[in-house]
Amino acid sequence: MLKILDIHDNFFSGLIPNTLGNLRQLQAFQVAENHLTTEPVTHEWTFLSSLANCRNLKHIDVSSNPLKGVLPTYIGNLSIILVKFYASDCELKGNIPTEIGNLSSMFSLSLGNNRLSGSIPTAIGGLRNLQGLYLSSNQFRGPILESICGLERLDSLYLSSNELHGPVLPCLGDMLSLRHLSLGSNRLSSAIPSTLWNLKDILELDLSSNYLNNSQALDVGDLRSLLYLNLSRNLLTGDISSTIGGLLTLLSLDLSNNKLHGHIPESFGGLLSVVFLDLSNNNLSGFIPKSLEKLSSLNHFNVSFNRLEGEIPTNGCFPNFSSTSFMNNSALCGPPRLLLPPCKNNIHNNSKMMILHALRYGLPSIGIVILLIVLTIMYRKRPSRSTSLPIKDDLSSLKTWRRISHAQLSQATDGFEESNLLDFGIAKLLGNGDVMKQTMTLATVGYMAPEFGSTGIVSIKCDVYSYGIVSNQHQTCLIKMDHHESSNTSDHTILDFIKLEMVPELQ
Repeated sequence: MLKILDIHDNFFSGLIPNTLGNLRQLQAFQVAENHLTTEPVTHEWTFLSSLANCRNLKHIDVSSNPLKGVLPTYIGNLSIILVKFYASDCELKGNIPTEIGNLSSMFSLSLGNNRLSGSIPTAIGGLRNLQGLYLSSNQFRGPILESICGLERLDSLYLSSNELHGPVLPCLGDMLSLRHLSLGSNRLSSAIPSTLWNLKDILELDLSSNYLNNSQALDVGDLRSLLYLNLSRNLLTGDISSTIGGLLTLLSLDLSNNKLHGHIPESFGGLLSVVFLDLSNNNLSGFIPKSLEKLSSLNHFNVSFNRLEGEIPTNGCFPNFSSTSFMNNSALCGPPRLLLPPCKNNIHNNSKMMILHALRYGLPSIGIVILLIVLTIMYRKRPSRSTSLPIKDDLSSLKTWRRISHAQLSQATDGFEESNLLDFGIAKLLGNGDVMKQTMTLATVGYMAPEFGSTGIVSIKCDVYSYGIVSNQHQTCLIKMDHHESSNTSDHTILDFIKLEMVPELQ
């Protein structure tokens, strides 16, 4: 006898026959993804009435066929051991009949992507063995049934894309068997209950597109198995919890279209498995953390429409992202391909490189020019050589000289005898045997004898006079020319000097 009838994913069309009930040993009826229909006028699912005769039937799957119509009440007459009933995407309308509660062995019920309406029947709360409830993409209204929290074995609860309203039930956090919770795209309005963070083994959590808020921080750090977290399009405020960065298994994180502010946590660099990260349309500020460069698996990244600033990271996965990932952040900067202004640091670095190049190639030339200028200035300022003896010496050293008295000097020269005088000064002009001579040779002003200055006649006595002047200066520590240093003595004649020097002494 036939036990399994599986013709899914084919091109069968026409009516599902009402004679299937003759297959008394049938255990599985799987005709999904074909073009099967019901009566064109009534669209009544009479084939279900026929299948009620198959008392060993465990699996029914008629999904993705244009069956239309409504679920009949005699669905409750199906085999009591039926564990799976799939009728998603069948263009169903109307309500779920309460008789469905008779299928007490049911562990998976899928009626998603239809046009079912009304409220979710409380009878579903009586299916204690239920592990999967898939009612997404319908038109169900009303609150989430509190009786659902009594389904202790429930693994997957999909109620998204309906018109449900009211709060997210805190008792959902007590369903420790939950692995998939999808309540997105409804009209739910409440604070996200903190009890949800008790679901330590949950894999998927979708609360998106509702009116939910967070009365306290989203402490999701204990959800160590979480793969998908979608809290987008709600009314969340405050800072993003840094504990999210500890979700090492997370593949997708969507916090977009909220009112979150503060900085992107540096801890997000720990999301090493993440593939999808969307923080767009918030009030986030500060910098994009460089730690995100470590997210090698990230292929979708969006922080547009925030108030972020600074340079966009350039390494890791960031070269793969386009300008749409960063648009409408007025203070962000980056490469031209992202349609952003260049970063000041880059401008500074470019200027610095230009300066370095200029110094590298221009400094030697500049150095040579400066050196030539310095040498020229030094040459022009160098003191000219003087052929005359210095008029004024450092007299401080005279204090250490040995003083010689006039008596000692007279004794040493035998009364200043001419034979004991050295041959120096004017005496060099005299020949052998000459004692007097007339000459135009100038002597040193201040040391010449008066008769030489007035007549030009020189003799050995002129040198004696000069020597006396020198000796007097040595003994008195006075220099005769001191008061003439500041004047231009070259403008005076010898006679002028004699008048200046001798007249006061005669007076």
